[in-house]
Order: sequence, then C-alpha cells, then structure tokens
Amino acid sequence: MLRFLMRGLLSPSAIIVINVLILIPLILATIDVSHSVLTNPDLKEPIDIIEDMGVIMIGWGVALEERGEMRRIFGIVDPARETWQAHVDHICHHVGIGQLVFGLMIEICLSIVRLPARIIDTKDFDEHVVGVSIAFMIIGAYILLRHIYALVMAMLRPHAVAGVASK
Repeated sequence: MLRFLMRGLLSPSAIIVINVLILIPLILATIDVSHSVLTNPDLKEPIDIIEDMGVIMIGWGVALEERGEMRRIFGIVDPARETWQAHVDHICHHVGIGQLVFGLMIEICLSIVRLPARIIDTKDFDEHVVGVSIAFMIIGAYILLRHIYALVMAMLRPHAVAGVASK
C-alpha cells in the first residue's frame, strides 16, 4: 500500500501537479508582496508571506532533490524504465537544489532584515533586501515552470530521453 502511494507521489505527473500547486501561490505571493512593498511602509506581512514561500521552496526542494533515493528506499525500481527514471531523477535533483538554494537565500535576506539594529542596521534599505527576496521568489517560480516543461517533455518522449541518457 505504501509502495503504491509513493509510486504515485514520485511519478512525474504527481510532481507536475505539486509544482503547479506551489507555483500558483508563489506567483500570487510575488504579486501581492511586490504591491505591498511599493504601497505600504509596514513590511511585517510581506516578510511573513515571503518567509512562508521560502520554507515551501526549501521543503519541496529537498523532496525533489531526493526523488531517486526515495524510489530506492521504497523499492520503486523498474529495470525496464530505469534509464528514463534516472533521467527524471537527475532533472528533479537539479531543480530541487535550485529550490533549496533560492529558498535559503530568501530566508537569509529576511533574517538580515529581522536582526536588531545594534547588530546590523537595515532600516534604510529594508525594502531593497525584501526586494532581493522577491527576486529569489521569481527565480524559484521560473525554475518550477522549466521543471514542469522538462517533465512534460520527458513524459511525451520517454524513448528519446532514454536513448539520450543511455549514450
């Protein structure tokens, strides 16, 4: 039962769905916090929203990065499709690292803003640091879009992918 569930969750189709479920709030949050930063001097809510999106990016990045290992742990190995699965694992690993790194960069930026002024005084450029965090969210969204495209192409042309990966 667990193996069946994990096979479904680790499938490219499920990963695409999860990517979309993360991408939509990531885009909406980017638009919302960009507007808030430009129109409202209070950064508390935008920082909270950005932080939440950073945590989601980090968590999803770790999950994507370890797709191949999770397949092995749960015994989801199909020798007939292993070259193709390894290619998908490779794509997910790289995207996972991107999500993880940019999510962490968001957290670092927000931590800098939240440090007390006696440690680092950012009051004159808080909005700029938050703006950098927003840029990292945009990069994360772009990476997810490219990942969706790469997975769709891998699903549409599994033999082409397997042929290239086995050379």
